[in-house]
Amino acid sequence: MCKTYTPNEAYCDRLNEFLKYYFITKNKSDNTIMKYGYNVNEFLQFVKKAKKLHGLKDAQLKRVLRDDILNYVNYLVKQEQSPATVNNKLMSIKQFTKFLCNSKVIKNNPYNNIEMQEIHSREREYLTIPEVKELFAQIDNIRDKTIFSIFINNGLRCSELINLTLQDALVKKIKIIGKRDKERKIFLNDNVFKYVNEWIIE
Repeated sequence: MCKTYTPNEAYCDRLNEFLKYYFITKNKSDNTIMKYGYNVNEFLQFVKKAKKLHGLKDAQLKRVLRDDILNYVNYLVKQEQSPATVNNKLMSIKQFTKFLCNSKVIKNNPYNNIEMQEIHSREREYLTIPEVKELFAQIDNIRDKTIFSIFINNGLRCSELINLTLQDALVKKIKIIGKRDKERKIFLNDNVFKYVNEWIIE
């Protein structure tokens, strides 16, 4: 079945063209396309306000400069957004400005030579078994017990969990499509599967 992209009326024409291109040719997930759209639109609205642009047609997009991206990064840092979040938004902007260059809307990519934020690694913290049991004891309904059990046993992301279907829950081996559309399989152990079935019955 051919994938289709539904334009967002809140976005400018070129942004919708960019998202449609990525959705169809790059085989990106709905969540990735939504994230790219939100990130780029937020940046464009920032530039539009800062430079007092009247619209976001090609004539205005030609006026987006490297300094505008740097000013936006400075704004995000002042908002105390994490380096990982800033880098996530920068990656979306980078792909969009590259698309504008390839589409001949702009001659030179304003993103050139902009570095990502440095991310300092930190030691991971894990729940101990007594802490897990204490948390689990506070849950008073089967739905939340099921969700917690899947999380704690399989390490799913929130987006991965909410994309699970009833069909997925009926088998012990589940295929997960994660970040960057990477596929992996998780296995529901007997304890987790027990909660899943109790939840389905309820």
